[in-house]
Amino acid sequence: MNDVEDEDEDDDRDDDLDAKLKDMLNRNGSTLQHLILGDLDESLDLAFESVIINNLTHLDLFGGHVSDFVLKHISDALNLQSLTLCGFFSKLGVRQMFETDCIIDGKNTCLPHLESFGFVMEDEDNDLYRPVIDFLRGREKLRRLDLGSCPWDMIRDILPDVKNLRAASVCINELSKERIKALVEALPTQLVAVRLLADFSDGPLVHIFPLLIRLTNYAH
Repeated sequence: MNDVEDEDEDDDRDDDLDAKLKDMLNRNGSTLQHLILGDLDESLDLAFESVIINNLTHLDLFGGHVSDFVLKHISDALNLQSLTLCGFFSKLGVRQMFETDCIIDGKNTCLPHLESFGFVMEDEDNDLYRPVIDFLRGREKLRRLDLGSCPWDMIRDILPDVKNLRAASVCINELSKERIKALVEALPTQLVAVRLLADFSDGPLVHIFPLLIRLTNYAH
């Protein structure tokens, strides 16, 4: 078994799902590499006690509260190449996970093989993005990045250090000619795909989007 997907569609499911999930992980430990969990409101603490978490190369968690305990175990999963976290997080848990990273002999101690990273917060606390941004600095293996509604100014600061980035999602709350020009100038030339999210525009889009013609290398 290389992949496991679990999505909550039953509000009356058993209270011991966490234990059952841990048992499933342990039984498939010799082959399990990809784990996707979605819309889970129950605690995953027991499941993430499984030593199999350390064998995963791809992990996606969507929806619900991701506990500090789960984040700690994810940070110890040294084989992860792709990680997506979407939900609610505590400030303590985020800081404990991302601020523990160190660089020894040119290698990151936390998630050293990370190539794809997504971190999307349901509560949109911009202060929580700061330790995440610092965690991503200098990650030369990183090829895909999605930080949800993280302010563009924060993402822009790390782009020169992420030299092999190929796909990125960018959020600019209010589009303007000046912001689009700054975006075009800041994006690395090696990017092949850009997703642009925006809520408002200070003028007609017909006047703004022609500025994106300089992104000739990108699919946008």
